[in-house]
Amino acid sequence: MKAKDKHQKKVFMWYKVKELHTRGLNYSQIGQEIGLHRKTVRKYLKMDEQRFIKWIGQSKHLPKKLSRYHDYVHQLLDSHPYLSAAQIEDRLKEDFADLPTVHSKTVYNFTESISSHYGNQ
Repeated sequence: MKAKDKHQKKVFMWYKVKELHTRGLNYSQIGQEIGLHRKTVRKYLKMDEQRFIKWIGQSKHLPKKLSRYHDYVHQLLDSHPYLSAAQIEDRLKEDFADLPTVHSKTVYNFTESISSHYGNQ
């Protein structure tokens, strides 16, 4: 899903949360109705429209835990594009003793981001 689509979906949800709240539904009921956690509902209700639009426009990119292995993974994918994320994870564990403990899904997402960035898919 593209960033624009995500923003549109969030804006729609924000308006829907506001609408359901004016109908008298509580946080949990609103969350059940539209598939959001009640804490997200509470967060949305605390924001006015201008603040919400500013919030969704802010970059949410956090530093990647595996960013220092970017060149290594890129080189692996460049020379062996058929490698799976699990195989890349195994090679990272074999070659780097200081590899941080991360979930396999993190390695998968990291590998996919490198692959899509360089067009190795």
